[in-house]
Amino acid sequence: MEPATPFDVSAIAFSPDGKTLASGSNVGAIWLQHIDTGEIRHFSSVHTREIFSIAFSPDGKTLASGSLDKTIGLWNRETGKLRNRLSGHTDTVNVVAFSPDGKTLASGSSDRTVRLWNPETGELQGVFLGHKHVGNVLAFSPDGWTLASGNADDTIHLWDVGTGKAVSMRYESVGAPTALTFSPNGQMLASGNADDTIRLWDIGTGKPSLIRRTLTGDKHDVKVIAFSPDNSLLASGGWDDLLLWDLRRNRRLPTFQEEHSPIQALAFSPDGRMLVSGSVDSKVRLWDVATAAYRVTLRGHTEAINAVAFSPDGKTLASWSADGTILLWDWHRIRTDR
Repeated sequence: MEPATPFDVSAIAFSPDGKTLASGSNVGAIWLQHIDTGEIRHFSSVHTREIFSIAFSPDGKTLASGSLDKTIGLWNRETGKLRNRLSGHTDTVNVVAFSPDGKTLASGSSDRTVRLWNPETGELQGVFLGHKHVGNVLAFSPDGWTLASGNADDTIHLWDVGTGKAVSMRYESVGAPTALTFSPNGQMLASGNADDTIRLWDIGTGKPSLIRRTLTGDKHDVKVIAFSPDNSLLASGGWDDLLLWDLRRNRRLPTFQEEHSPIQALAFSPDGRMLVSGSVDSKVRLWDVATAAYRVTLRGHTEAINAVAFSPDGKTLASWSADGTILLWDWHRIRTDR
């Protein structure tokens, strides 16, 4: 299924129930597509310039958007009406993220600040000033108490969401963080870095400055990382390879053999059995995690893949490309051949 999007897509997000796909555009427009019917609802956008990030609240009722116009929009999913417009950043809003309970919205900006907002009232709850350069990656811990932010100043900061203050730690990542994610159990923070390494930071031991381990591939320029749902595996996509790490045994598993193009997107299926990769060569590939075996290549895009995502029930796979299109795949019905 391909939506008749009138503008180039610049950001996508699935609703928590997997029934709606939200898209943001290069001209500030937002629209929703219903997965089952293909119906598209266009929102009149408050944004005047490109949307860089969108995110659904955990209950799926609110959609947040961050833009080059320095503002954040909060939208009612059902009516399409703008609920609030958040101003305060003095430069591009690069990323927005809801806390797991939906009571806090975090935003990272090129103005070198991370801000916390109350999405119900629009009230600013805190401003974090620890970074020296552009902020472009954010991740909430699963319990929602900690926010991690990565920055071009080669550091990762942890912030106490409850107090709005920085936690007394600062992780030197050596290379600027290119990807950041907590493990599903909240005990580890993984960062992909510009120095071709992946670092796992121990959150659960009470020694947050400890680097549990550094994973290094062969010239593995880390672009994206993803934990498996059971915390046992970490997938990493790089310049020309896809690597899988067994975190329990502290070893790298056999390298996937079919990938020969820079990877820009990764996602595990909700049951952890499948891994999907999106590459610069415009192809979406599916892999069997247990065997590290290639399953199928999904063709349809004409330019690099920017993002991939499974719906929460695992039945639908969405891929978004630099060609301005989003494709929805019923991947269970696709034959496992080339």
